[in-house]
Amino acid sequence: MRLIDADALMQNIPNEEMIAKMAVANAPSIELEPKRGEWIKVDDVSISCRCSVCGWEAHLYEDDVYGMPYCPNCGADMREREGE
Repeated sequence: MRLIDADALMQNIPNEEMIAKMAVANAPSIELEPKRGEWIKVDDVSISCRCSVCGWEAHLYEDDVYGMPYCPNCGADMREREGE
């Protein structure tokens, strides 16, 4: 799947191409929910942590991994939310 900016596309379609403009205007759209996750320590022995969203495993020092605000693999927001 490829996400596009439908508004920008509409500006690039000439006015005389009303069928194309109607197709873009009536195309289905999706709502993107922001992915939220947390770093999960793999075990007490290793220094690995895993993303709770995609399962990507980081083999870094804990401070480096836990300090990353987003998963570099899937982009999930790893920042702590207030009240959690």
